[in-house]
Amino acid sequence: MVNIDLLTKKYFSKGEPCPYKLKSDIEILIYPILVKDYEEYDSCKGVLEINKNDIGIQEFIQMSQLEYLNYLFSINEIIEEEKISIGELQLQMFKNIFSLCLREDYVAIARDNNGKYIVVVANKIEKIDENGNKVEDFICKYTISNKQFIEISKIILFQNDIDYDDRYINPDVLKEYNEMLKLKYKGMREPTFEERKVFVLARYRCKLEDLNNMTKRFFDMLYSEYIKSEQYFVDVMYKTSQKFDIKENPVYPLFKPKEDKFKDLFMSTESLNSKLGN
Repeated sequence: MVNIDLLTKKYFSKGEPCPYKLKSDIEILIYPILVKDYEEYDSCKGVLEINKNDIGIQEFIQMSQLEYLNYLFSINEIIEEEKISIGELQLQMFKNIFSLCLREDYVAIARDNNGKYIVVVANKIEKIDENGNKVEDFICKYTISNKQFIEISKIILFQNDIDYDDRYINPDVLKEYNEMLKLKYKGMREPTFEERKVFVLARYRCKLEDLNNMTKRFFDMLYSEYIKSEQYFVDVMYKTSQKFDIKENPVYPLFKPKEDKFKDLFMSTESLNSKLGN
């Protein structure tokens, strides 16, 4: 059983790699994501969040998590926008997670001698064959069981995503909740990652290099605290000022929809056309 509260105090909050002991007494390290790898992590962490039970197909529910992932990797249906198959995309996400979080470049899902699905982590070596040619070979470093993979996935998500929550929520309830959020934040937009970096840089006053080597977890916390602090003062200013009749909460500038820089030009053109009777 993974004790997330203990790991948070000992490792997550300090930005240090988190040790994890495998059954073979091999201890591996799970590294925190840095800001420079933020977007790559966000694009592939979904492979750790897949819930095969949500699909409601009995065949999938009976599979282990690794068996189901291995099934996904075999899907040949092409994603037109990506020019890659669904299976290839999921496999690449799986490999990227291991590269970013465990610093392992050669991983695969296979079956052990008992027919159970495991993750095989290998080292690549070069050797000379009988003809004197250089050939590549792979030697197993260690294996990860299905249970261990689920625990490692949980550690990675809690380690890097400050708001991650693994409590089960009915898919229908979750859908309604997301619809409610859309209404709540109507008229607002999500700032780009570049905009968030500039926002934190302007307030934290560090070098870009230092920011890029900051952990994702610490960056997200900084960003969130700066937003809450400034939004608080903006709200207080508006609500206590007698000059303003506030009918709705003001939108913080960072979350306002972008305006077309030629908006006034187009408005002027329409106004001119109207005057000309066109």
